[in-house]
Amino acid sequence: MTPGTTEAFSRIRIDARLEDAGWNLTDGVSVLFEHALGDGSRADYVLCDRAGRPMAVVEAKRASVDPITAQDQGIHYATLLDVPFVFLSNGEEVRFLDRTRDAHAREIATFYSQDDLERRIAARSLRRALADVPIDRRIVDRGYQIDCIEALSAEVTRGRRKLLVEMATGTGKTRTAAAFIERLFKALWSEVGKRRTSIGWDELFKLKQLFGVSVQALTYRCKELGIFTRPLFRRLFDEFKRRGWRDPPYEEPLAVREGEKPRRFERLCLRALAEGAISEPKAAELLGIPVRELDRRMQEPPESGPA
Repeated sequence: MTPGTTEAFSRIRIDARLEDAGWNLTDGVSVLFEHALGDGSRADYVLCDRAGRPMAVVEAKRASVDPITAQDQGIHYATLLDVPFVFLSNGEEVRFLDRTRDAHAREIATFYSQDDLERRIAARSLRRALADVPIDRRIVDRGYQIDCIEALSAEVTRGRRKLLVEMATGTGKTRTAAAFIERLFKALWSEVGKRRTSIGWDELFKLKQLFGVSVQALTYRCKELGIFTRPLFRRLFDEFKRRGWRDPPYEEPLAVREGEKPRRFERLCLRALAEGAISEPKAAELLGIPVRELDRRMQEPPESGPA
């Protein structure tokens, strides 16, 4: 067997891919290697959050083996660790599976970052919250309006932050939007509470990952909604200033998604691709990006940016 076809060689390439995605392989917390499990088996890699809590397993195979063949093994390890996410890789190809939702692993461009996985973990609680919040039928009562709100809710819980709704004149766009926003508010209340006089840092930063905004923006919005009392708001912003987060370059722990930039041509290309009007290679050519990058943009939210 040549060196390039061994599993050890594949792990070298997997290590490089993880580092490219921002994972720290040497801090002893973020990535665990050959992690012992309860049944005596060992997971090739365990990806953890910043507190060392497992979030995903990575099952490695040599380059000549299709990663999908390791799916059952990866699911078994994830079940033993009680984590939802499974990555399968032979160093050349990476596949991803949410064992609680997906029947089969799908190919992705590369490993998700630590921030991405933390966001997905946090979004799971929002998924349950939105599903538990009934739509106010006093605001909307038409079937297509209900279907629209359910579709929007599903996309939000998948982590999508940019949504476009097109409805004909007279179909109740304003009422549909109002009912959707009310549902989000009720979900927010279920996560944060209707009235808070105090909040811990751990909870605050989990909410940051959940909603994808800076803690300063989150604190301000919660104050405007009457959730955070004024004394709590003032204490938090005094602390933000003391820590230097209110001064340039406005950096705070953990990254959040970048804001949307107006790119009409790009949006039109992506829409044409989604509707089948043009092929994926043609769309990539028009946008001046590789096909793999286009595939990543179509499947995942934008890359994390500075807070």
